[in-house]
Amino acid sequence: MTSTVDLSSLYAIPWTADNNANGWIEPTTHCQLKCPGCYRGLAAPGHVPEHRLLSELIEQVDFLEKKRNVQTISIAGGEPLMYPQLDELISAIKDRGIQVVILTNGILLDEARLRHLKKLKLDGVLVHLDKFQGRTESQNESQVNGLRAEHCSVFRKVGGVQLGFIMPISFQSLSDLNILAPFFKENADVIKMILFTVYREGLSCPASSYEGDCQDIDQIIDGVKATFNLSYCAYIPKLYSDNIGWLCATTIYHRKKTWKHLSPAMFAYLQQTHFEKRGKYPFAPFERRSSIALEQGVYSQTVIIVNPPVKTQKGWNLCKGCPDAMVHDGRLVPSCLLEVIKKGEDITVYQEGKKNGV
Repeated sequence: MTSTVDLSSLYAIPWTADNNANGWIEPTTHCQLKCPGCYRGLAAPGHVPEHRLLSELIEQVDFLEKKRNVQTISIAGGEPLMYPQLDELISAIKDRGIQVVILTNGILLDEARLRHLKKLKLDGVLVHLDKFQGRTESQNESQVNGLRAEHCSVFRKVGGVQLGFIMPISFQSLSDLNILAPFFKENADVIKMILFTVYREGLSCPASSYEGDCQDIDQIIDGVKATFNLSYCAYIPKLYSDNIGWLCATTIYHRKKTWKHLSPAMFAYLQQTHFEKRGKYPFAPFERRSSIALEQGVYSQTVIIVNPPVKTQKGWNLCKGCPDAMVHDGRLVPSCLLEVIKKGEDITVYQEGKKNGV
């Protein structure tokens, strides 16, 4: 099947390894869950969790600021809310004028914790919730929506911190979109971003397979588009092909009704003017919302599909620029392939030249 999306009509996001909206750090590999397909291998037998030194993490932040020109740092893990020096880490990042987003399973995120994080000027939170985590009585996204609704209520009450949700997606789970789409639309006043990551079993697709086709990426793209009534506007290409790394769509709602879709030209304008004024590209889903727009019931919601790399004859087919790159042993590497790198593979965000990144 070939997708109905014409990439030539979309804006190709120009982020590079040296000039990117986002940087990635992982302060801990402690986590309460063992999610299937975890990139960090936390569900693997013999995993020994650890906390990183705060001084090492701050060095990584400085590396990402200097070498990558980031506007935002994403704090992931493991479960970052379990890191004992999280407050100091957030403060150090904010002191450098960089936005901070936390990726969390949400177990420790109650109203009191969110109010505390708001005082630290946290910009956004992405909560990973899906039916495979064993948090509900059955593997049912309707029940998981109940947990998502609890987070929505807390974020509405506290205000001032952007909320998003992240979850895996595969061809087999496309039917869940009929449950998810109405919920996300109904809560568009508080849910700023939905991020679907195409499921990869251990990122172990054979090199001979069609790029991106461990699960049929075209059917996923079209399924999300149809169910969410989207109009895709921008994408990040792959390193060795014209296929997608990231695919983005932003819908503007007015009082819970679809008003318009962000066009490729408007997405390009927002990226380029931000860079011209501030010297950095914006990580758009977590930009602050206009208070006037909110008062008038106007909300934007961005849906992103992330298509992880597969190994080809040329090497790992990474997203160009790799928005989720992190520092490992003094090099800039794709966070999704860190466990592969630890086993000895020579992979950097500068895949073609194998440059050090320092």
